[in-house]
Amino acid sequence: MKIIDTAEQVEREFFGQPFDLEKWRAYAAGISPELARMCLEDIEKYDFDRQAAPVLRASLSRPGKLRELHASFLRAVDGLRVRGPALLGDIGPTIVLYLGLCCAAGWATRLEGAPAILLGVEKIIELDWCGETAMKALLFHELGHLWHESLRGELEDGENERQRAVLQLYCEGVAMICQQRLAGEPELFHQDRDGWLNWCRENEGAIKADYLRRMEAGESVQDFFGDWARFMGRPDVGYFLGRQFVAWLLGRHTLEEIAVLPYDQLEASLTAFLRG
Repeated sequence: MKIIDTAEQVEREFFGQPFDLEKWRAYAAGISPELARMCLEDIEKYDFDRQAAPVLRASLSRPGKLRELHASFLRAVDGLRVRGPALLGDIGPTIVLYLGLCCAAGWATRLEGAPAILLGVEKIIELDWCGETAMKALLFHELGHLWHESLRGELEDGENERQRAVLQLYCEGVAMICQQRLAGEPELFHQDRDGWLNWCRENEGAIKADYLRRMEAGESVQDFFGDWARFMGRPDVGYFLGRQFVAWLLGRHTLEEIAVLPYDQLEASLTAFLRG
């Protein structure tokens, strides 16, 4: 496991001053020749000036939050060194704490051909996932994606909306279970604030019904995923539902078996779960 921790550099070079994209390019190139290209390609998916620039400006004015998340990051990495190999094997990722372009708080990907986890301080500050519990959950969740990929190979996106609905819920559910196992906390949801988890439990039937309806109609399920999306006024509801689905599958399979289930079996199992 390799750690690239740029928190002190980020505070020194970016905090308390207007964001400079060219300066950021040079900074990102110092981490990896691929990093700037990956982030710049990703922001083509959204309106950077309207959606990301305000987040960067706000985050770069809060050095206290950066220091808090940095301390939490160091503790989470120490915990990962202790619990990670025994539970998920040694997949040896590079873990990067960096200033991104609002691509994601956590991003399981590859840098220079090797598995990597990118943790974007600007999104972590925006979401206020700076405490130890939230940071631990975020890091462990992304590691779960890498572990899943190490068994299944590159995780497919799906060829249509129905397939994407099945695969996204499944992949996030596996990562949620990995997150909870690594933490040793079976109810750990870093999204849980303002009654989020209780609301999800109370509305699980409605969540399942609408997810099934959209899946069968070939409609997008993006409302269930991401902090910019909302289902019934709540963000990230798909992470709760995915965790529930994979927990249901664990009554029939090991997690290693679940990680490589063929698509047809996944779709049939998800349909049965959502109807149950």
